[in-house]
Amino acid sequence: VIPEVLDGPAPVEAEGLFNLFIPHPVPASIHLGQQHHMLFLTGPNMAGKSTFLRSLGVALYLAHLGMGVPASRFRFTPCQSLFAALNISDDIHGGVSFFRTEAMRMKAVAEAMSAGRRVVALVDEPFKGTHIKDAMDASWLVLEAFARSTHGLFAVSSHLIELGDALLATERVTCCRFEAVESKEELEFDFMLRGGISSQRLGMRVLEQEGLVALLQGRSVKPGQTGTR
Repeated sequence: VIPEVLDGPAPVEAEGLFNLFIPHPVPASIHLGQQHHMLFLTGPNMAGKSTFLRSLGVALYLAHLGMGVPASRFRFTPCQSLFAALNISDDIHGGVSFFRTEAMRMKAVAEAMSAGRRVVALVDEPFKGTHIKDAMDASWLVLEAFARSTHGLFAVSSHLIELGDALLATERVTCCRFEAVESKEELEFDFMLRGGISSQRLGMRVLEQEGLVALLQGRSVKPGQTGTR
């Protein structure tokens, strides 16, 4: 669809947003604006968080180029700085660790915010390259600043669901989640975006379904036990 370009405060409104690189994508809708300008996205691994952020990032980039976007409806105000922290890696040749790379990317966002630029930032699981306590403190430092911002839009995925209640208290944050269906032998995902904060913790179940727990405990792996769907 050809996006509608707006003036004034920076909203992003997407309906039927989908990923261009998935054969049968599940569409999602998101509305961010001045009243709720930050999305806090939670859910277990493989449920769709990173894919959703990439879908939103591609749509925003194409919209800024004046092209059609993968959605049934898309309205936005152009930003001055579009940041993505989705595929961060360390730099062994430059001597830069994974966590330092994360810190440098967040610093770039903070500098643009301090300069008064209209910012959009997409961040996938910030500060996962450090100790859990440092990750909590660093994530709260950054996310609370995002929530206080008056001229930016932010979408952040995280497993640190403990931050959700504090972010909701700012009254500037929309919380959404992806879920897994746990009732069957293998985990299943419908990739539907829902409201609220996920409380699912499925890491150990994934290890069990992959047969890793049985192997490490000296038990035999069931025939066909090769992975999670």
